Amino acid sequence: MKISELKNAPEWLVLADTKDADVEMTSWGTVIWKSGDFLGGDFLGGEFRGGIMMPLCKWVYGFTAEGKIKIGCEEKTIEEWNAWFASTEVKSTKRDTIAFKKIQASFEAAKAYLNFMGDINLITKPEPQ
Repeated sequence: MKISELKNAPEWLVLADTKDADVEMTSWGTVIWKSGDFLGGDFLGGEFRGGIMMPLCKWVYGFTAEGKIKIGCEEKTIEEWNAWFASTEVKSTKRDTIAFKKIQASFEAAKAYLNFMGDINLITKPEPQ
């Protein structure tokens, strides 16, 4: 069933960025994700049984033209992020939480991508035609 057809769909599900979603809601309100892409938002309960769920973090992350990794409003070099994650400093997310693990995993994914590509210009510039 499409999300728009659900009766009493939770707000987080209605607001999520999805594509070709096929979901079901149980009588007790649990969302069962059958297929389709969950591209962004907060998956706040239910069972994910099929489709594709993008790795999610509470902050958007990516690259700056200077080759830094930006997570939320913070941008740092790989070395600066490594030092920060090794420290005990807390910004807005407590360190001993799943949300923090997702932030760190996002950094690790971005770091691996940047290291594999080897040059920020290969990421930020359009491909030659």
